Amino acid sequence: NFITNTDKEMKSIPLVALNFINKCSNPKLYNKHKDKFKEELEIIGDILVKRVEFEENKLYPLYI
Repeated sequence: NFITNTDKEMKSIPLVALNFINKCSNPKLYNKHKDKFKEELEIIGDILVKRVEFEENKLYPLYI
């Protein structure tokens, strides 16, 4: 269902971002995962770009 899938995706984005922020702000986690930070940040960026594109192309037209 379109609405259910959209809702699940919207709720997952903050979880991914907060998990990344927690790893960055915790010295033990930072040292353990620092070699993966660039890759994770790029993934988060891709997720956000896809989300904005989805909103502009699929969601916003529903309101017009």
